[in-house]
This record gives sequence, C-alpha cells and structure tokens, in this order.
Amino acid sequence: MIHEPAVIDWTRTRNKGVRSFDGKSVGVVVAEEKGEDYFIVESTSARKKYSIPKDKVEGFDGSELKLSLTLKEVFDYGTNI
Repeated sequence: MIHEPAVIDWTRTRNKGVRSFDGKSVGVVVAEEKGEDYFIVESTSARKKYSIPKDKVEGFDGSELKLSLTLKEVFDYGTNI
C-alpha cells in the first residue's frame, strides 16, 4: 500500500499555523527546505525555529497543519537557521 503525503502543495502552507498532536499551537510555516523533506516553523511566542520532517504532518485543512508530534517532541527539532 502506498502512503499519500498529507500535503501535496507545500506552497499553500506558507504562513499557515502549525498545531501539535496534543493540540498546542507550535507557530507558523516560514519556509520549505529546498531539496529536503523538512519545513521550517517559527514559534510566535519564543521566536524559535524548528526544522520538522514533512512525514510528521498528519493533515492540512487549508489553514493549519496538524502534526503527529506532541509539543514536547517538536522541541527536539529546534534549529539555528
């Protein structure tokens, strides 16, 4: 069985909200890493950035990405970009 990606058109996710599996607001999508399977999320409160694998996205409803990661797990993807 082939697994379909949760997001087909990543250009539509720019400046959209990101929510963790446990329902917490993570931030907004600010970039897609070219040639990579990651996207960059910037938190709105702490001004931190996270490089999250695209396969950790469970869904996209047009306004918000839903992750398969809890907020605590998202912290493990912190970056200095």
